[in-house]
Amino acid sequence: MEFDSQKLLGDLVLLYIPTVLSLACHEWGHAASAVALGDQTPREQGRLTFNPVAHMDMLGTVMLPLALIAAGQPPFGWAKPVEITPYRFTRKVRMRTGVMLTAAAGPLMNLLLAALAVVVFIGMDAHYGRAADWPGGARLHEILPRLALVNVALFLFNLMPVPPLDGSRVLGGLMPPPLRAGYAQFERFAPFLMAPLLFFGGSWLAAPEKWLMERLIGLATLLFP
Repeated sequence: MEFDSQKLLGDLVLLYIPTVLSLACHEWGHAASAVALGDQTPREQGRLTFNPVAHMDMLGTVMLPLALIAAGQPPFGWAKPVEITPYRFTRKVRMRTGVMLTAAAGPLMNLLLAALAVVVFIGMDAHYGRAADWPGGARLHEILPRLALVNVALFLFNLMPVPPLDGSRVLGGLMPPPLRAGYAQFERFAPFLMAPLLFFGGSWLAAPEKWLMERLIGLATLLFP
């Protein structure tokens, strides 16, 4: 098979760059929420930034997404987790609540990015019509849907209640203390739980992703009748 460098470059622009930016925004959400609650640890560690380099994990942000793209698969990955120090939260919020809020902030950033990408796409399409007439041309016309899909996937995946995903922190914060102590024991099984999620998560989330994308498109269409 002949190597197509032009196609690979196009895939990097259309797939890898939106993925890396989405992961950076996810981690910024964690960092910004922690700082807002009084914990300056993310700021001190240089994580309160949209710069993807500050959040890159060699395996999850570089090797895995690029390998998936090279194999013709949708890219997926993760970034370096933002460290928080719960005891530094302001006294106006309990540590348990602060942990839950900072955990939820990352996926919510992805949902916000997905909604923004859909709104911009629908608005540009309503105004300009043909992709060739868009500012930035057909390339932007292709990137926005990819950006929306990547962020919908990150939103849903990270909210799964499986340690160490953000959903486990959110669920743990909502549980009463007796249940929370038992649920925390699942943390030791995290490597065994994550393996099937990484392999089969795409197929498990296909239906919820489709449903959420349809809802976002429907809401955005209301803005541009």
